[in-house]
Amino acid sequence: MPVTQVHWLTTPEEFTPWVDAWRDLLRRSPTPPGPYHDPAWILGCWHYPGNRVAVGLIAEGSRLRVGLVCKCETDTGAALLVPARLLSFTPRLAAAHPACLVAVADDDPPTDLTQLLDHSVRHFRWQVMFLNFLDPSVAWFETAVRNSATARGWCIREGKSSTDAFIDTIGGTAEYLQRRSKQFRSNQRRARNQLLANGALTTVELARSDVPHTAIADELLDVFDRGWQRDNINGALRPAVRQFVLNLLAGMREEGLLRVYFLRLNGRAIAFEFGFVDRHAGGLYYACSRGYDAAWKKQSPGNLLSEFIIDDIASIGLRGIYLGDIHMCAETLYKLAWLTAEWPVRNLMIVRPHTAYGLLDTCYEKFAWFQRLWWKLRLGERLRRRLTPTT
Repeated sequence: MPVTQVHWLTTPEEFTPWVDAWRDLLRRSPTPPGPYHDPAWILGCWHYPGNRVAVGLIAEGSRLRVGLVCKCETDTGAALLVPARLLSFTPRLAAAHPACLVAVADDDPPTDLTQLLDHSVRHFRWQVMFLNFLDPSVAWFETAVRNSATARGWCIREGKSSTDAFIDTIGGTAEYLQRRSKQFRSNQRRARNQLLANGALTTVELARSDVPHTAIADELLDVFDRGWQRDNINGALRPAVRQFVLNLLAGMREEGLLRVYFLRLNGRAIAFEFGFVDRHAGGLYYACSRGYDAAWKKQSPGNLLSEFIIDDIASIGLRGIYLGDIHMCAETLYKLAWLTAEWPVRNLMIVRPHTAYGLLDTCYEKFAWFQRLWWKLRLGERLRRRLTPTT
């Protein structure tokens, strides 16, 4: 029997020799991984200014049994391993997943699993950590995490119930629109006619074309410098962040995973979306960021671009489009009426006691008066501003 060993990789040079074994792990994993587990994405994250990325492996010889990707967000500082922008909402940050799990279903958990978790604790000095488990998940891993945390006196909180949602692209746009409301379809037709009245309306996907990569990157980065409404990436890109985006786009395009979509009116982009293809989970497209020109907000150009994306994804034989996690609350339940697939997600929040965050979490959990103060004094927003770098 090969000897089980733990490897803790903190540089791209250390991770590169394990890329083939990592891809084999993804193919064998019963829990469908996402694009953020792809080696091209992991290697790209090391180029992000201020990011701290590490990969933990449990291996038997050259064969991996467990892989854990840990990423410290650049805007949190060293104290909290959570995206600080979410602190404006609540100290219960169920939506943050700085630690991502890929595991192989063994009958028994490796004895070195605790050692792997200890590596992540020491490396990141985290006060709170999030693990998300797709259901059905690798049950022994969740049990092992709970046992390890409890033995150390760490607090474990159940995250909010959510589901990872997908649109099946079989049938293309026609099938998708049939699942939407009559009012939605009517609005789409009216919006398209209004835009066509102003000139030529075209859609394009550039990543699979022969357009030079520099031209694609220039147009994509240009939309970030304009005053557009955007998802996920806010504000103009700082020079260092811009360079990271360029490196990431180049790496993902070289791997054949990048997709860049534009909706243009008279040749000028009025909506965009870029994302990556997950080659491991049966072929899914994950949108990374999207946006539209606020001057055309009433025409919903992003929704019109989505129709083209659905048909394009279907034409190249991908399984579907990943819409992200949807929390089971009144504001988002309407989406369940037209989704075609979903994976329930379980979230665990592990809080270290005797830390600043542990104190906040305990007070928020136990004292109603503290919850009221949290919102009344906007403590989360103040903490976020304090932690976010100004440079």
